[in-house]
Amino acid sequence: MKVISSSNLKMHDMMNLLSTGSSVIVSSSFVPLTRMLDPNHIFVTELVHQHLVNKSSITTAAPKFVVGSNSTASSKLAAVPLVKFGDIFVSRFHPQITATQLKTELFDGMAVSITQMITRHPTYSSFHIRVPAEMLTDVLQPSFWPEGIMVKRFWGRLLPERIANS
Repeated sequence: MKVISSSNLKMHDMMNLLSTGSSVIVSSSFVPLTRMLDPNHIFVTELVHQHLVNKSSITTAAPKFVVGSNSTASSKLAAVPLVKFGDIFVSRFHPQITATQLKTELFDGMAVSITQMITRHPTYSSFHIRVPAEMLTDVLQPSFWPEGIMVKRFWGRLLPERIANS
């Protein structure tokens, strides 16, 4: 047991060195490891080959793109403003409600995209709605929606096979 605890201490010390940013020397050594072989508490000592990695040899991937930061560049070459969106899922609408109807009734004049989704049952309609991020908190309020409509955040991608033909 004493050998296991000293081995664990060595490993713990090495993890601390790696997490603090210190350079670790590559070494290779044999460390005795004691383990229980059977329920009769017979212990066997064996040698385990241990490798330590040099932290400076760990490489990070190069960035896939860079973002310009030259504020003195020509204003004719300006980037478009970044607009973030949030996706929501709404359901339990009457089956005859369409995406255009929903847009004119609830989102008139707002920059949203609404896609009708295929439902498991023909008794209701469901929609995927993409709204600008600054509108998301307002749209997720229960008072924004008609009574009985289920609303929640939509995570992931809207798969083409889930889109209804409208």
